[in-house]
Amino acid sequence: MNTISYSLRNIIMVSVAAVINFFAVSCTSSDRAGEENMQAQLSNSYCVALDLSDRIDDPATVEKDIASVMQAFAAFESQVRKARFMKSRDRFCVVLVPQSFQRNASELERLSGELSIDMRLINVRERYKAFQDFSGQLRQRVRNIYQLARQPRLQDYAGCNVWGFLNNQLPGLLEASSGMRFSLVLLTDCYVEIDNRSEVFERSGKTNHMNGSVMARLRKDDNWQKSPCDVLLLPERLTRCDLSKVSVVVAGLAARNPYPFETQLLEKVWSSFLSRMAVDYRMIGYSNSQAVVEKNLADALQ
Repeated sequence: MNTISYSLRNIIMVSVAAVINFFAVSCTSSDRAGEENMQAQLSNSYCVALDLSDRIDDPATVEKDIASVMQAFAAFESQVRKARFMKSRDRFCVVLVPQSFQRNASELERLSGELSIDMRLINVRERYKAFQDFSGQLRQRVRNIYQLARQPRLQDYAGCNVWGFLNNQLPGLLEASSGMRFSLVLLTDCYVEIDNRSEVFERSGKTNHMNGSVMARLRKDDNWQKSPCDVLLLPERLTRCDLSKVSVVVAGLAARNPYPFETQLLEKVWSSFLSRMAVDYRMIGYSNSQAVVEKNLADALQ
C-alpha cells in the first residue's frame, strides 16, 4: 500500500511539474512573441528630404528648415527612448531632393551621407553612445549643408526635381524601411520646378513640373476652387509600393506670387496629389513663426 501510494505520489508530482513546465514555456513563448510584436509596432523610420532650390536664398527659410529637421529628429528620439535604446529598431535620415545641376554637388552628397542613423545596424552595447554622438552633431551638419548649398549666386540655383525624388528615390527608402512605419517630411515651398527640360514630361494632361505657365493657367481659372486641380502626375514607381504605413508631411509651403489665393491654390494642388497617392498627409506653411512651424510639425509627427 505504501509502495502504491509512493508511486502514485511520484506520478502526480511529475504530472504537475510537466503541466507547470508547459505553461512556463507557453508563457515564455507568448511573452517573446508579444515583445517581438510590440517591437515591430514601435519601429519607425523618419526621412527628411531637403529642397535646396532658390527657396533657401531666404535666411528665414533656412532657419525654419533646420528647426524642422531637428523636430523630426525629436520624434525619432522619442521612439528610441521608448525602446530604451537597446531595443530600438528605429531609423532616421536626411536626404537631398535631386537637382539637374548644382555646384558642390559631390560635396553636398558626401555631407548628406553623414545625416542618417539606423539603430538596427548598431551593436546593442554601442547604441547609446552612437545615438548621443549623432545627436550632438546633427544640427551643425545640417547647417553645413545649407551653408554650402547657398554659396552659388541666386541665378546659379537649380530647381529641385521633387517629382523625381518621389518616383526614383523614395521607393528605395521605403524598401530599406520595410515593415516599419515611415514618416516622410518633405521641406519644399511646393513649387515643383525642373530646370532641365529633358526631365519634364506630360501624360494624360498631367505633368511632373509646375512651371510658370501651369500655375498661370490655374490662376486664370475662376473655378479652380471647385475643380480637383489634379495637374501633378502620380509617381508611377511609388504607386506600386505598399503605402499603408506611410505618412507625408509637406513643410515649407510659401507663396511666391502676389496672387491673393496663391497659398490656397498650392494647398489644393498638393492635397489633390497626395490624396490620389492614398497616403496620410499634413501640410505646413512657412508663413508662421518658427515656433509655430515646430509645434505644427511636432503635432503632425505624433
